[in-house]
Amino acid sequence: MDRTTSQNLESRSVAKATGIVGAMTLASRILGMLRDMVIASSFGASLVSDAFFVAFRIPNFLRRVVAEGSLATAFVPVFTDELHRSQEAARKTWGSALALTLLITLPLTLAGFYYADTVVNFMAPGFGVGSEKSELASSLLIVMLPYAVLVSIIALAASGLNALGSFALPSLPSILLNIAMIGSILLGGHLFVRPVFSLAAGVVFGGVVATVLLLLEMRSKGFPLRLGMPWGSEGSRRLFRLFLPALISSSLYQVIVFINSFLASTLEEGSISWLYYAERMFQFPLGVFALALSTAALPRLSVLASRGNDAEMSRELCLFLSWITVLTVPAAFALIGFAEPITSLMYERGSFGADSTLQTAAALSCFSVGLWTISAHSVVVRAFLAKKNSTIPSIVSIAAILLNIAFALMLMGPTRPIAGGGFFGLISEVQARLAIFSFGHSGIALAASLSSFFSFYALIAFLPRVGLQCYFEDIMPPIIKSFIASMFMLALLKGLMLLNMPRLLECLIGIPLGAIVYFIAAHLLRLPHTAQAIEVIQEWRAGRRELLP
Repeated sequence: MDRTTSQNLESRSVAKATGIVGAMTLASRILGMLRDMVIASSFGASLVSDAFFVAFRIPNFLRRVVAEGSLATAFVPVFTDELHRSQEAARKTWGSALALTLLITLPLTLAGFYYADTVVNFMAPGFGVGSEKSELASSLLIVMLPYAVLVSIIALAASGLNALGSFALPSLPSILLNIAMIGSILLGGHLFVRPVFSLAAGVVFGGVVATVLLLLEMRSKGFPLRLGMPWGSEGSRRLFRLFLPALISSSLYQVIVFINSFLASTLEEGSISWLYYAERMFQFPLGVFALALSTAALPRLSVLASRGNDAEMSRELCLFLSWITVLTVPAAFALIGFAEPITSLMYERGSFGADSTLQTAAALSCFSVGLWTISAHSVVVRAFLAKKNSTIPSIVSIAAILLNIAFALMLMGPTRPIAGGGFFGLISEVQARLAIFSFGHSGIALAASLSSFFSFYALIAFLPRVGLQCYFEDIMPPIIKSFIASMFMLALLKGLMLLNMPRLLECLIGIPLGAIVYFIAAHLLRLPHTAQAIEVIQEWRAGRRELLP
């Protein structure tokens, strides 16, 4: 089999694996958008919504950094190696990883109950110590903290199922969470004096259901809920050695999100909510495409790394990067050019007014500048972790975080004074001295995008250190052709906006028509991914016809 045929087969395999995860993630993201629409309509961009988003971000931050960001990504390569040795060795590693997850998340959760006020004041110093907003956020945090433990177990179990070849069911927990949160607002809001507490209770309920579901599925595959010693086997010791560096390398984006909330709390009221709503829309393509590809990439790259096949692994990495390109570049152009109509359609109702639409759309455009590099960064990090090297990504991530802070301080402009002086007063003073522009919360979003360019290209430069290469002859044509096709799509979208149609009609026509224009333009430019996508769809349709009576 020649290289071209092999690459086509691999590319189609990537498309299929990505399609499974992407379809489930798409369903989750659609429900997530419905959830955010309900939250925006009920609470708008207000004191209550700011308090909830800060409180909700804390257990989510622990989950994404500790579980998804480091433990789970370190777990998959080690678990894959142990599976090749024996089922029993893999079972021990699973038990040790569960114990390590609880060892980390339980003490942090218990500490959070006791120090909720301190955590909120650190996360959002602009709320003010003892203020109504700060106290509400602390109370909401106490309700939602158990979710940090539950969702960390979910993330680990989902990674184990991915390594075992199961991709559909591990994507279900986020769907269940969104359903629980929507139901808690629509059905349970009247049970509480402040309806936002019903929303917090829905978060925990969704976590409980999803945890039970995934643990039962792992048990059915021969991996029951049986805790082991965190250092009880060679596999678990290798997992522990990978965990701490991976904690830094895989959590770049989540740390930046934390910094964004921290800084936005010092701006005008509503800034945290505007950033949250914009980030949620930005997370839609990031989750559907980047998460799907990264999820499919890690087990595949881990297998090739365990075989020592660096040349094949390099080609596979370039394949994943090319797919990231053709999927996220048009999404970025669409979000930048069509930000206001999309935001208006999604959120502008109830307590969410026209001004909030403009503020959220501005942040969405700035976030979207970095969609491609943030997505590609997540894939390249997986390659380093598959090679069991998390030191390089850790160093790059630390540098990117520092760069993000510097960009944010320069772009967001001076903040309102923070009471209490000390560390937070120093931050306010530094912001006043470094401010070059006054973009407010949009400057924070743009800073995240700019720092992602540095982190991605730095990781590419360090690939040879782990024996891998980035074949630019493989990824540059998709980049160039995707940009050209996206320009045609953007021209169409801007033309539609000049017609001043109702927002609903504008989006119903513009989004699918823009996707069609991009696909046709890319196909005419002979982008091979379009032909491979057509082949996969044809195979799927043929398979369905065979099943019909």
